[in-house]
Amino acid sequence: MRTGADSAPTLDSEADETALKERARWFWTHLWDISLRAEVMDAVSEELVFRGSLGQTVHGHGGLRGYLEQAQAAVPDFHTEIHEIIAEGDRVAVKLHFSGTHRGTLFGVPATRRPVDYAGMALMHSSGDVFDSIWVVGDTLGLLRQMGNVHVD
Repeated sequence: MRTGADSAPTLDSEADETALKERARWFWTHLWDISLRAEVMDAVSEELVFRGSLGQTVHGHGGLRGYLEQAQAAVPDFHTEIHEIIAEGDRVAVKLHFSGTHRGTLFGVPATRRPVDYAGMALMHSSGDVFDSIWVVGDTLGLLRQMGNVHVD
């Protein structure tokens, strides 16, 4: 890490950015694995601000746990596929694809038992060895269309 009198510490080596990419890859690969929930929480700050692809913003470990439980109640087999990861300094951007089966109420829509999938993008900020901010946007309109709740001509 490099520090300057007028600036906050920044990651400045290719090795640091490679490690940041690997941490982000690990997080998204294991996010939905209930057996690794404690390890997932170890990867984020207790002061985490998480804006999920379903549009909710939650705070801390408890907020993230609640978000994951709510999402998995609706799509128990949630899976995240990583298409691309770009890191610069202490930030990482991840191009994602979410998929699963709609088996519980989501956006007020009861279970359809239909397969669903949608694109997403995450911007993550690292503070030391943990992520302290994760902002995710997802194609929720496409998700609603797949659940049969939105019809566009």
